[in-house]
Formats: sequence, structure tokens, C-alpha cells
Amino acid sequence: MVTAVLKMRNMSITVAICVCALFASAAERTVTWTDGVPRIDLAVFDRCVPPLLAQKADLLVLDELGKFEGGADEMRIAVENAFCSDTDLLAVVRCDAPDWMGALKQRSDACVLTVTAENRDNIPAALEKLLAK
Repeated sequence: MVTAVLKMRNMSITVAICVCALFASAAERTVTWTDGVPRIDLAVFDRCVPPLLAQKADLLVLDELGKFEGGADEMRIAVENAFCSDTDLLAVVRCDAPDWMGALKQRSDACVLTVTAENRDNIPAALEKLLAK
């Protein structure tokens, strides 16, 4: 189960979309597997994600923030700065994400939608309705 967090400052501007994926650079490997356990190279997150989040856009889409990214200090700061910016933001956040994401989900300017197997087909319509306001 994940949570979609929508933070809109100006609901009428939704033209440009800047997508920030977890695997920020295809040229760099962020995850390696050792004995079935993922090993995350947090330096890749710190190096690649902050410049993506600093781009001018009307809407930033972050998919998916979870337990690994909290250890990437530069990326965490960039995400926090994105939430504090005038840029509208849609973030998919794991429900078991670390505490620093909980504070972002509780912001007064955030709308939190919990995504489940039962309601996931309705989420696009709910987001469309929120974006249209």
C-alpha cells in the first residue's frame, strides 16, 4: 500500500511535468543485490535527484519515496525543499516510509490519498478532480 501526496499551490497550472524517478540516472546503478538483499548506492540519489527537483516545472512527480531515500541526505533535503517551493507536487510515498516523510504528509497544504488494491482504479479520477480545482 502506498500514499499519494498532492501539494498544490496554484491548481490551474498543470502544463509542464517534471518526473523524478527513484532510478535517477540510467547510466548509474542505484541498486545491487547481494544474497537476495538490495544494496542501495545512496550517493547516486544524492548526485542525480537534487538537480532534477530543481528544474523549473509546473508539477513535480516523485515516484516512489520510501525507506531507502531517507539515508540520502542531499536528496532528502531536495525533496523537503520541493515541498516548500511554489511548484505543485505529486509524490507517491510508501506507507512505511521513514519519519521525515510523515512530516511532509502532515503539511497543511498537502492532500493525502491512500492507495489500496480496492481503490487504485479510482485514484486517477480523484487526482483529476483535485487538479481541476
